[in-house]
Amino acid sequence: METKLRNYEVFKEGGTRILIELGRPTTMAEITVNVVPYKQESNFKQFYFNADITVKEAKIEICKAFNPETDPEKQILYRVDAFEEPSFAVRRMNVPFNKNNVSSGELLILKNATDLSPSEKFKLSIHLTTTGLSDDS
Repeated sequence: METKLRNYEVFKEGGTRILIELGRPTTMAEITVNVVPYKQESNFKQFYFNADITVKEAKIEICKAFNPETDPEKQILYRVDAFEEPSFAVRRMNVPFNKNNVSSGELLILKNATDLSPSEKFKLSIHLTTTGLSDDS
């Protein structure tokens, strides 16, 4: 490529990112997720699902692909933080990935429920506003 990206307006201030992914392109009706079992980074797999598949149905297929004897009910999918550590559990099972804030191409960690620390089993979020009203009122 002869032309440098910094020559394009959208790249001058650093406000645009490019993500290059390996694998086949997805359609608008699909979502792709990259899944790695916890502490098994070399066992990476890419999955393609219909966009309307529930997390529960997808988790069953994911568990079968890694180990057919794995019980999907005892596994939890996690979104990762900036350090690729499992941080955000995908807990709503009966809705599609997009309702769990999972984007196409995102990395998910498959973790056994027996490996969870007490802090991972319970999460409390407290939101406080200066007016006492919610932000959307």
